[in-house]
Amino acid sequence: QAQQLFIADNWNHAIRMVDLSTRLMTTLAGVLGAYGTSGDGGRADHALMHFPQGLALHEEARRLYIADSGNHAVRLVALTDEVRSGLMRFGLV
Repeated sequence: QAQQLFIADNWNHAIRMVDLSTRLMTTLAGVLGAYGTSGDGGRADHALMHFPQGLALHEEARRLYIADSGNHAVRLVALTDEVRSGLMRFGLV
């Protein structure tokens, strides 16, 4: 049973996550209101996107694919603690 809802908040250039058990919404990727194309390999919540529209979740691998339409790119967010360095909570791969 899913406990998280992912939202492409395209006008804010961010990906939002709603925890369905607590009903809290957080910004998973992107910086609210800021757009650009940076952050690959770093923290997802510091990355810049431009009008993200589509999302696809690989649930077993805990990977979220983002159609970053304004940048004509597919971005990948690893939803595990194992990302690149042990210091990141979520990372843009």
